Amino acid sequence: MPTLTELVKFKNDLRDTIDNLSLESEVLERTRLVDTIKCRHEMTDYHYDIEQYVHSYQTLLAKNNDIIIAIKNTIEKIENDINIKIQSELDENKFTEDTIRQLLSTNQEIEKIIQLRIGGYSDWRFPGLQLHCRYTRVTPIPENFIDPKDRIGPMVANDPLYLVGSDLETLTETIADYPENYRRKIRLYEVKKRDFLALPHAQFGFILCWDFLNYLPLGVIEWYLKSILALLRPGGVLLFTYTNGNIGTSASFFDQQRYSWATDTTIKKMVTDLGFNIINFVDLPTNDNELTWVSWAEIQKPGELQTVRKQPALGKILSK
Repeated sequence: MPTLTELVKFKNDLRDTIDNLSLESEVLERTRLVDTIKCRHEMTDYHYDIEQYVHSYQTLLAKNNDIIIAIKNTIEKIENDINIKIQSELDENKFTEDTIRQLLSTNQEIEKIIQLRIGGYSDWRFPGLQLHCRYTRVTPIPENFIDPKDRIGPMVANDPLYLVGSDLETLTETIADYPENYRRKIRLYEVKKRDFLALPHAQFGFILCWDFLNYLPLGVIEWYLKSILALLRPGGVLLFTYTNGNIGTSASFFDQQRYSWATDTTIKKMVTDLGFNIINFVDLPTNDNELTWVSWAEIQKPGELQTVRKQPALGKILSK
């Protein structure tokens, strides 16, 4: 039985090839050329021959279309085999919040794009939230990895900014070097067993969930997305990373049991079924030694962001 990586690469090759297999434009052009001969000459004794040529071209086009349909059927068969393989090999007990250990590889070029996207969604008029963004005590950060703390800066505009993780001590250490006036804008929350009851609901204008859902099964991803939908205010945006198994090298991480399984196709259907609007889905190669890809989605809760705040909150210095 082929590996999941081999199946995905084979499927992608077939899918990429389909666009180059159609002979429709070429056949129609040649049919037109032959047919115009009949129009230019009043040789009625030979019109039947000309019509036969045209018919032969039309038959060729029909056969070409049949081949394309057959290839599409093969792709569906491969996708079915992929689903069967996933169901037989996925151990959901292995992929839980408590088992996440590795960090998502990226690079400086991708990081610039990410920070611009994050900064574009951050707004002082609305609270922001970073959910399980994998702050770590591991130092120094390995090569090809970006310190998760670097993604706090682009959200400096959000007031307040909630940092939510599974360990309060790590969260406290994460912001220890920030200026005091900024630390006062940050709210730290320790969440255990997916308990979001302490967080304000329908209040957040932007939520970032980076390098977390990549490692979780689809059912758990759906639970988080549904919970995040309740945290966002109408018009609020969620940016989150996931593993796009439709990319061959990303599928290989499932074969190695390092990531759980998802694809852009399944995630797009999931978010629309939950009621989100899709803003963007992005896949970028890191060009690292493992040919890692970074995949993320930007989705929005329906509605329009509204607030009564007219200006940022300002502190007041009182004399003794």
